[in-house]
Amino acid sequence: MGKKNCDNNDISIALCTYNGADFLQEQLNSLLNQTCKPKEIIISDDGSTDETLGVIERFREKTTLPVYIIKNEEKLGPVQNFSRAMMACAGRYIALCDQDDVWKENKLEVTLNKMKEMEKCESPNCPLLVYGDLIVTDERLNTITISMMRKQGLENEEDMQQAQRVLVAQNYVTGCTVMINRKLRDISCPIPQEAVMHDWWLALIAAHKGKIGFINEPLIYYRQHSSNTVGAVINSARRYFKAILHPHTIRDKLLAVLVQASAAKECNLAQSFEENIINHDIGGVWKLGIHRQKMIENIGLYFMLRYYNEYYSDKLKAYIKG
Repeated sequence: MGKKNCDNNDISIALCTYNGADFLQEQLNSLLNQTCKPKEIIISDDGSTDETLGVIERFREKTTLPVYIIKNEEKLGPVQNFSRAMMACAGRYIALCDQDDVWKENKLEVTLNKMKEMEKCESPNCPLLVYGDLIVTDERLNTITISMMRKQGLENEEDMQQAQRVLVAQNYVTGCTVMINRKLRDISCPIPQEAVMHDWWLALIAAHKGKIGFINEPLIYYRQHSSNTVGAVINSARRYFKAILHPHTIRDKLLAVLVQASAAKECNLAQSFEENIINHDIGGVWKLGIHRQKMIENIGLYFMLRYYNEYYSDKLKAYIKG
C-alpha cells in the first residue's frame, strides 16, 4: 500500500531534542524502520547536557539517510525549537517528531497517503495538516490506553469553520502525529513567541487558511515518563477540582490562549474573538460560536471570560500597544 507515493516521497522529519538520551535511540530506530523513507532528518537540539548529542552523532555515522543537526546556543523551549527545525526542512512535507516516542513502521506511509488524498481535493497552494491518534504507554512502552483522543474526550472537527471555532479556544491536535505541507510551514513559521504550543499554532492557521485531515488510527506509541515536557493529560474530576482551587492559574492559562489568538492576525475569527473580549462583549463571543469540545470545559471558559472580563480586556489592550 502506498508504494508509488513512497517511491517519490519528499518528506523531512523535524525532530526536536533536549536531554532525551534515555529513550532517543528507540525513536531513531523506528524512523529507520519506516516503510516510507524520509528525504532527510533535521534534528534541533535545545542545549542538551546529557548524552543526547552523542546518541545523535553515532546514529548519523551509521545511517545512509541525510541527518542534519542544529545546536541551539540558547535554550529556546519546545515551541521555538520546533519552529527552527521546521524552517530548516527542505522537503515538500514535514513530519514532526518527539524524541521519546516510537513510531509504527507505517506511520509515514499512512500519513503521506492521507496528505496525497487531500491534495487531490484541494488547490495546489492549499496549506494542509494531517494528524492522528496515539497509543499512550508507560516508560517501558506498556499500553496505558489504545486511544488518547477517546480517553481525553477529544473529537476531530471535519468542518473547517467548526474547527476554527474550537481551535481558537482549545487544541485537539497532538504535534508528534502531525505532517504539514511546505505551504503551511511557509505561512505559519517562524512561530510567534505568543503561541501556546507549536501544534496548536499550526492547527489554528491550517483551519483558517487551509485544511486539516485526520487519521482515525494510532500510529505512534506516546511514551509517558517523568521528564515529559507536555504529556497526555487525562481529564478527570480531580483535575477540575484542582482548577477550582487555583483560579488564578486557570485565569493566566486562558490569558495565554487569548494572546495567541490576538497574535494570529491573519485569522478573522481569532481577531473577532479579541475584539469582543476588549469590548466586554461575552455575548458576541457566544454568537461567534467559539467553544471547547467538553461541556464542563465550555462552562468554565465562559465563566472565566465573564468573571475576569476586565482583566482580560486590559491585558489584551496592553499587548496590542506593545
